[in-house]
Amino acid sequence: MSFYKQSHNKDRNLNHGYLLVETMVFVAIVSMTLALFVTIFLSFNSSSLRVKTKLVLDNSANTIMERIIREIRVSDSVDENLSVLNVDEGVLVLNQTDSQGGPTVLSFLADGATVYLDRDRVDLGELLPPDVSLTSLVFRLLKGDRSSLVRVEMVLDKQGGQFQASQNYYNSAILRNSY
Repeated sequence: MSFYKQSHNKDRNLNHGYLLVETMVFVAIVSMTLALFVTIFLSFNSSSLRVKTKLVLDNSANTIMERIIREIRVSDSVDENLSVLNVDEGVLVLNQTDSQGGPTVLSFLADGATVYLDRDRVDLGELLPPDVSLTSLVFRLLKGDRSSLVRVEMVLDKQGGQFQASQNYYNSAILRNSY
């Protein structure tokens, strides 16, 4: 019986720890898994930054386009003498009627990297957030026999860390009293 106890204790002592090869295989598996997770995380982070940048661009463009199109639709006419049409840094001057029936002038001005709005030569401020820049704003006036249409073409840029996005936006509207 004592021989059995000695032999059994010997086997038990051998299975008590890990061999160097087992430890190296374990470390290799953990390292590969960790590398895979880091790659997935970096890829997700990059995709998230791209989507966020695109979302900021789209929201900025929607805000500006909605304002411009809404004002075009309620305008009586485009002042062709004061407007700068068919160029990158365009100016659109709209003749409107206020709530009391008096004339008013509304202007959209592309100046540098932003768009300004003014009413009756009073600056109402910038329409773009500070992290978005305007590359191009073109106003095109299309006149028919009985109607006038203004086409708006805009290019916005946003720098998002290491990712830069640029997007073109287009819209058009018919003036209220032109049809």
